[in-house]
Amino acid sequence: MSSADVWMKKWPEALELWGKYIKLRDPLLTRRKKVPGKKTATPLAYIDLQSKQVVVSLDQVEKLGLEPYALEILAHEVGHHVFAPGDLLDAARCMARIRKALREYEGEAGLILNLYTDLLINHRLKAAGLAMEAIYARLRAAPGESVVAGRGAEPGKHAGQNESADPLWNLYMRIYELLWSLSPRTLCESPGPEMDGDAMVAAQVIRSFGSDVVRGSGMFAAICYYYIKESGTASARKIMQPLLDADEAGADGIPDGLVDMDEGEEDECSYPEFDEHGNWIPPQEPDPESAGSARGQSRMPLDYYNTLKALGINVSQEEATIKYYREKSRPYLIPFPTTESEESSEPLLEGYEIWQPGQMIERINWFQSLLRSPIVIPGYTTVQNRYGTTEGQSTDRSPMDLDLYVDCSGSMPRPSISISYPALAGAIVALSALRSGSSVQATLWSGPNQWQITEGFVRDETAILAVLTGYIGGGTAFPLHILRKTYLEGKPRSRKTHILVISDDGVDTILQNDEKGQPGADIAARALEAAGGGGTFALQLYSDWEKNGPLVQCNKLGFQIHQVGSAQDLTQFARDFARKNYYAGKGKP
Repeated sequence: MSSADVWMKKWPEALELWGKYIKLRDPLLTRRKKVPGKKTATPLAYIDLQSKQVVVSLDQVEKLGLEPYALEILAHEVGHHVFAPGDLLDAARCMARIRKALREYEGEAGLILNLYTDLLINHRLKAAGLAMEAIYARLRAAPGESVVAGRGAEPGKHAGQNESADPLWNLYMRIYELLWSLSPRTLCESPGPEMDGDAMVAAQVIRSFGSDVVRGSGMFAAICYYYIKESGTASARKIMQPLLDADEAGADGIPDGLVDMDEGEEDECSYPEFDEHGNWIPPQEPDPESAGSARGQSRMPLDYYNTLKALGINVSQEEATIKYYREKSRPYLIPFPTTESEESSEPLLEGYEIWQPGQMIERINWFQSLLRSPIVIPGYTTVQNRYGTTEGQSTDRSPMDLDLYVDCSGSMPRPSISISYPALAGAIVALSALRSGSSVQATLWSGPNQWQITEGFVRDETAILAVLTGYIGGGTAFPLHILRKTYLEGKPRSRKTHILVISDDGVDTILQNDEKGQPGADIAARALEAAGGGGTFALQLYSDWEKNGPLVQCNKLGFQIHQVGSAQDLTQFARDFARKNYYAGKGKP
């Protein structure tokens, strides 16, 4: 039987170990030296997240003498798909915790995630009776070529003697010895008491959180932190490279659910402690008043992007930022509208019913009564019309379009790095308007000649969010020329439009003259009248707007002033504004 035949014969059994209904494509057995999507040499085996297919390097297997362990290797790769991490969201949640625990070595989060998930999978497979320890023992004893070092062993030494110099590898192997009750020195050189203690704690993490992959990831990374620091990132990665089967995932698509942090995430990214019964002891008791509130905390957009990149997801920072604000705004959006029908006021003839004596004689349908019988017998042959009603046409509502102006001067945060509440508020209102059937023109503005705008009024939410999440960071000068061109030049708009400006006290530049010398107050007043849907200023101010002369003047022009005390309050304003102006449902949404 050929080598390929042996692997294919073991494939159904590998799937069966994880469940009767696991379905994956048959494994790809390759001898290619370089596999697309991998920046490094082909690992021993890995699972391709795009095609959901296990790939095995037969050259690596034969070189290391691992042909007898086809079932173990295949079952391990299936485990990455169904168990650890299982799906892209859990992988991302693990990655976020690991990056936080590794601090300045966050660039090695992929390496640690791979080691952590391998431990979880191998421990479960060992409990199922597979000879997982034999693979690592074989790697340690392999003469001539060090799988973990990726280079030839020194003359007179076997591979294990080379790898033993790396602290992280020794820690990793010692964890396996403790998990599987192996004799010391079975997989690694004898560790010192400190490493032995860390390996015991790490083994307890694997045992305790074997059914909760995400929670244990940050704790495991915190244990590995000092060993990466001692090993050096280049050394640790080079040594373990051929075994990194879940590194550089290169997946397309961004998982939902990563914007908000998990409850208790901060506590679960530090070195763990366990009591005598093996129960994990959180670093500190949570504040009763704030318990459960961690779920409401959000990652910063830059941290969100870096987590996706660490997973190997092919995404630009602009795409990640757009996805961040789209997901962050989702809980505040109006519900999708439902069709409402009115009851018809016109009677609808449904049929006939017996006319009884005592009822109004005018109701008798004599024609139908005589058709029933030429002899008229009241209460027997006399009939009258029966009427009902029917649903009328759907109520015709024409929602207002939205003309949105978001201040992006130097006083505003960069949306791609930290949370920009003006950008978030704009996203909430704009996406709610799109849900109601409106079109949106979004303008990001800063100083003179510093602005970004959509191509007119559009219904493309990605184009709108691309503008709202951009950054200018210059001076402050309201873009009067856009207001003028939109409403005072060219063809009048066919639908009413609401003008919404999100800014601070810098909005008073709307009263300045435009580049043609025309008074801003005149342009704003005429534009507001032409728009026909009203205007609103949502402003973050630290004093009463009614004591601000220019803002009082803007209010007299027709703009409603909505003052918020902090940037975070813009979120609630946006929610209320969207429901007031764009929600057409019955009752409260």
